[in-house]
Amino acid sequence: MSPELVIPVADLEQGPKHVVFVLSEAWLRRALQGTDATVTAPGKVEVTLSKTGGSVLVRGQIEADVTLPCVVTLDPVPIPVRTELVLMLSPRGGATTAHESHVARRKARPESKSATLPDKSGAEKPTRSRTSAKAEGKWDETPILSDEIAGQDTYDGHEIALDDFVREFVILELPMFPRRSDLPIEQTAANPPLPADSQPGGDKPLDPRLSPLAELKSRLEQKIKKE
Repeated sequence: MSPELVIPVADLEQGPKHVVFVLSEAWLRRALQGTDATVTAPGKVEVTLSKTGGSVLVRGQIEADVTLPCVVTLDPVPIPVRTELVLMLSPRGGATTAHESHVARRKARPESKSATLPDKSGAEKPTRSRTSAKAEGKWDETPILSDEIAGQDTYDGHEIALDDFVREFVILELPMFPRRSDLPIEQTAANPPLPADSQPGGDKPLDPRLSPLAELKSRLEQKIKKE
């Protein structure tokens, strides 16, 4: 679908920009195609965008109200979507302004030749990059990503279109197994109770589930007697 949540990058040159978009029911229906969600009212996206160097930090809130069929009764279950939007967007393929393009050209360097080094035989030998070394680190060395790093992505041209990002955030908030809140929750024990005739006392038959333990006990008793 054509983007509707668009902010020109030039508007951010004078400082942070606060924008409120209304998510129309038509927009939400298109965004939620392929899901079981039904739109019940228009939504809202409230964001603040600010430039940090060549990147753009986007922070805000998304609100939408939909329904999903209950996994038990198939009745519609209200789902209020309330989630935070955090993105760090960098220009795809380079700078977006003439000044940034000029700086990028000045800083551009030819490809590093350190990727391959000749060995004694004259053949090129690949070297291990710092990135690949980090990728092979242990699990306990993996850093915890901040919201900004986890939300890193790119934008094209001189405009920032938030449509695809908002759609993804909304879909991720939809529960996999919606259930009516007024339905009773069945309390099922992990193991069924022992039969009444298997309780301790008397010469009542042993519960079949305890047969392996009884056999093990008998073997141990016989071993002790032989010793």
